[in-house]
Amino acid sequence: MTPPAERGGWRRGLIYAAALLVTLAACRRQAVGPATTGAAPPAAAPPSTAPPSTAPPSTAPSATAQVAIAAESDATASDLPVDATRTALLAGPHATVAAVVDWSSVLKPCGCTDELQRGGVERIVPWLRRLHAADPALAVVHAGQLLTEVEPPREGEQGQRALRQQTFLRLLVGLPIAGVAVSSEDLKQGGDAARALLAKAGLPLLADGWAHGVEGVVPHRLHSVPGQAPLGLFALDPGAGDHEVQVQAAQRHVAALRAKGAARVVALSNLGLRGSRRLARAVPELDAIVVGAVPERFEPAEEVEREGTTFVLEAPRQGASVAVLTLPGAGQDRRFAYHAAALPWTEPTDPATTAAVRAYEAEAARINATALSTPRAAAPGAARYLGQQACLGCHAAVQPFAAADRHHHAFGTLKRQGKERDADCVGCHVTGWQQPGGSAFANLETLQHVQCEACHGPGSLHVAAADKASPLAGFIRRPGETQCLHCHTPEHAPRFDFSVWRGRLLVPGHGLPAAAR
Repeated sequence: MTPPAERGGWRRGLIYAAALLVTLAACRRQAVGPATTGAAPPAAAPPSTAPPSTAPPSTAPSATAQVAIAAESDATASDLPVDATRTALLAGPHATVAAVVDWSSVLKPCGCTDELQRGGVERIVPWLRRLHAADPALAVVHAGQLLTEVEPPREGEQGQRALRQQTFLRLLVGLPIAGVAVSSEDLKQGGDAARALLAKAGLPLLADGWAHGVEGVVPHRLHSVPGQAPLGLFALDPGAGDHEVQVQAAQRHVAALRAKGAARVVALSNLGLRGSRRLARAVPELDAIVVGAVPERFEPAEEVEREGTTFVLEAPRQGASVAVLTLPGAGQDRRFAYHAAALPWTEPTDPATTAAVRAYEAEAARINATALSTPRAAAPGAARYLGQQACLGCHAAVQPFAAADRHHHAFGTLKRQGKERDADCVGCHVTGWQQPGGSAFANLETLQHVQCEACHGPGSLHVAAADKASPLAGFIRRPGETQCLHCHTPEHAPRFDFSVWRGRLLVPGHGLPAAAR
C-alpha cells in the first residue's frame, strides 16, 4: 500500500490514520469483520477522467467495498458504517452509476448452491430505491442481454419465457434507469417480439451504427439531475462493426456528450470484457465502461478494475449483483467510491414485487400444465425412459447408494421452493425431461429426481436385451463429464469439478465391486 506521506504529506497522513481508526472502530461495533485499507493506484488523470478511492453506499447490502481511505466488508443495509470518502462525494456534485448486466429477464437467479443464493428483482428493486432515496444522482444502467438468455427456450417453454419477460419489464417501472444498451443478441433470439417489448417498455434505450429496428432508440443521452454532475451515456454493440468502428463511434459520442455538458461519460458495452478493455485503451477519455456479454461465472468484482484511467465495471449475470461507482464532478478530484453489491437472499424483499413474482409463478405453472404435459414420443424401436425401479430390479447393489445420493432428492428441492412446475428449473431436477421417450408433467411420478437414466441414458433397450453387455443405442455404460455438464454448468454449479465428484459417485455397488456382506 502506498504510504500516506507519499500521497499528500504528513498532514494528509494524520487525516488518513484518524479516518482509518474511526472506521475500524465502527466496523468492530457493527461486528462486520476486520476492515481493510485500499489506495488509489498512482496514475495521472486528465480533467475529464475520474480516479481512485472507494466506499460502499450507506444503504447497501452485504458486499465488499474498496475505499481510498478505508473499506468495509460483509456489511448490510442496516449496519453499514458511514464512510468519509463517500460522504464527501455525496456532499458535492457527483455522478453515481449502478450497473446490472445480462439480466436476461431473470426474476430470481438459480440458487441450487449456497454461493448462488443472492440477487433477484425482489431484492434489487427495493435496494435500488433505497439507494436512490439516499443519492438522487443515482443512474441505473444495463449492458448485455436484457430479455433473453444464452440458451433459447426449448419447445413448449416459449409461453413461460414470454410471460417472464413481460413481468420482468413491468417490475422495472419506477427504477431510476438512465440507460439500457440494446443488444443484438437479444434481437437475434427474440426477434420482432423482443423489439415490440423493448419499444413498449418505456426504457431509455441506446444503440447506434447497426440496424436494430427498435422504436424510440437514441445514439446517446445526457442524464442530468439538478445540482449533480451531468452523466453522458452511450452504447456499443458488436452488430455495429469491428474494433476500429467501435473506437470511432466511442470517440464521436464522447465528444458530443462533452459538448452537451457531460461531466462524466460512461459506455454501456455489449462487447464482452476483452473487447471493452481494448476499447478503454483506445479511448482513454472514457470515465467508465459497463461490461455486458459477460461469461457464466459467479464472482462479483469486489475491487474496482481499471484500464489506464478508465474504470471497468463488471458484475455477475442475471441480477446476481450490482456494481456501484460514484465519481465527483469534472475536475482534478481523484476520489471515487465503488461497491460490489451481492444481495444475499437474507436481504429484505419488496412486498409488491414479491406478490408480482408469485403471481407470475402461478400463471407460469398453469401455462406449463398444458404446454409441457405430454411426453415426447420416442421413435419406433428407440429407447425409452423407464424409471429407477426398473434399474434396481436387477442392480439391487445400487439401492443403498441411490437412496443416499443427493440426486435422489432433487425434485424435493423444487417442491420446497414452489418451483415444481417451473420450466426454467424442472429439467435439471427430473430424469429425461422433454427427451424422446422421457418425462413431462404428466408422468413425473415415475421420473422425479435425477435417477439412473439421467446419466446412463434411457434404459428400455438395455432391460429388454438378452445380452446385457452388448452396446445399445442411447445407453451409456460409463458416463463421463459430458452427462454432468448438461446441468452442472458454470452458471448453476460454479464450483463443480468432475474429477472430485466422480470419486464420490464411484462407491461399492455403484462403479466399484459391491461390499461383501
